[in-house]
Amino acid sequence: MRFFLFPLSILYAAGIPFIEPPQDWEIAFPNTLSSCIQIGFLGKGSSPFRPSINLATEEVFVGLKQYVKAARAMHLEEPGMTWRDLGKFTTQSGEGRLIEITRESPLGVVKMLQLLLVKDNTAYIATGAASKSDFLACQAVFTKTFQTLTIADHLFSLLPEEHRAPLETFFKALATGAFSESEKKALWVDLQQMVLEKKDMGGQWQFLVLKEGREKLYPEGL
Repeated sequence: MRFFLFPLSILYAAGIPFIEPPQDWEIAFPNTLSSCIQIGFLGKGSSPFRPSINLATEEVFVGLKQYVKAARAMHLEEPGMTWRDLGKFTTQSGEGRLIEITRESPLGVVKMLQLLLVKDNTAYIATGAASKSDFLACQAVFTKTFQTLTIADHLFSLLPEEHRAPLETFFKALATGAFSESEKKALWVDLQQMVLEKKDMGGQWQFLVLKEGREKLYPEGL
């Protein structure tokens, strides 16, 4: 399944995009996602094709109108694909365009809603996909999630200042890198506790903060 118009080597995110997933949806394991996708979530449906939402970014040098036109041309190259522009769609980060796509898959007909938003030379692409039988039940879930799209300057910029300072201080300490194995384990436990206490920030934010902290603690990998 393709979502991108340009070579993957130039994919990037000028800001950090966040979406608030539906309650009880699970984060897709990173090794199951394309490296282009910022985050993905999986729900439950009535068919083997599980409903999903993912969020991706792409560097672009055109406006939204031209990007939508290019997206249409790309998708319609695939046999059996249908593509429909549903019009303007407002998110917390500005106005984008809502697209409906239908395609065949090995598990049957799949329908997708896709939000396209262009800001500061970056295209933000949120895609909700479900089997044809589950699509109507998921449609409102997809649009509600798309409306929450927020683009942050950095991981902590969405936090109130009084909650931001402790995490920023913690990460500055991690940057020194001078820790024994036992100290790393203790710091990892502390970070998990700090992050999991902030449930209102959502699963994507928690996942990204823990991921960055893990990489700072274990830059060489586990």
